Amino acid sequence: MGRPCDVCEDASDYANGHGAWCEAHTARSRHEDAEAARWDAVCALEGCENNAGWDGMGRARKYCSNAHSQKAYRLRKAAAIAN
Repeated sequence: MGRPCDVCEDASDYANGHGAWCEAHTARSRHEDAEAARWDAVCALEGCENNAGWDGMGRARKYCSNAHSQKAYRLRKAAAIAN
């Protein structure tokens, strides 16, 4: 065993044989976790639990539909006017 992982202090074998991170903290693992989060993105409109959608490239959508995007915009504008 070499030195422990820089992130979790685990003293297990390194993924690349000589690096500073264990298998759970490699760049590939972090990339896969981020991609999974994009597929599971939920609509940002309060009260909506629909999947916002992602086509596999770029950022995930913030809202599940254009209607919800427009509704969120109108709610933000109304809140700004009220303040």
